[in-house]
Amino acid sequence: MKITSLVHILAPAPQRVFLLDSAGACYSALLLGLVLASCPTLIGVPQTTLYELCTVASILCLSSLGSYIFLRHIWRTVLRFIAVANLLYCLYTALLVFQLWHEITFFGIVYFAVEILIIVALAFFELWFSRRGGTLHTTASA
Repeated sequence: MKITSLVHILAPAPQRVFLLDSAGACYSALLLGLVLASCPTLIGVPQTTLYELCTVASILCLSSLGSYIFLRHIWRTVLRFIAVANLLYCLYTALLVFQLWHEITFFGIVYFAVEILIIVALAFFELWFSRRGGTLHTTASA
């Protein structure tokens, strides 16, 4: 999907970006907390570390969902905070990967590299969209 297509979808109701962010964080939390934590040797990361990352992803998920529900009127400011939180999560994840470099498997490196790339792309889109995105519609259908 082209970025212009995404902007056209989100422009009429820009607060939907929070739903996109929340869904991505929920996916990360489920993957980290349920799938990868059940077989930590597959990626070479201790189970406690995976649960720690799952907790942070869950907090980001709930923050984005709460922003969608309660903070629609200040969506631009809140979206910037969410984007920065996403970038901090990526920095934290990258630091953990470097700390565990001698234990982490190839699959673990690939998983975290892809996760970081996706989240960084989303965060930069959120920052861009918060400056140039659509207008807010506060109708019941938005």
